[in-house]
Amino acid sequence: VVDSDRPERSKFRLTGKGVDQEPKGIFRINENTGSVSVTRTLDREVIAVYQLFVETTDVNGKTLEGPVPLEVIVIDQNDNRPIFREGPYIGHVMEGSPTEDVHEESFCLQSEDQKEDV
Repeated sequence: VVDSDRPERSKFRLTGKGVDQEPKGIFRINENTGSVSVTRTLDREVIAVYQLFVETTDVNGKTLEGPVPLEVIVIDQNDNRPIFREGPYIGHVMEGSPTEDVHEESFCLQSEDQKEDV
């Protein structure tokens, strides 16, 4: 967070889910520099987006500017690869089958995410 014209001795304050709302303490801000950091590993399957707010305050904690939204989007890293237990899978589609509704003529393969129980 950068505020080049903020008043001298003012401080940055961060609020929102992951800071002062459950799950608390995931994000923190350096009150002097505005640098936001993460205190532990994020998991997109648990929370995909954090909506935080940044404001500047005077030495008494009174808001001078803001709050300004800061959205943190957690990008998925495929830490839960699909597991296919029964393969190999073989399907057949008849030559000349209609393209509009192939679902009835083919098969559907679905993998379950261990965390989401899809």
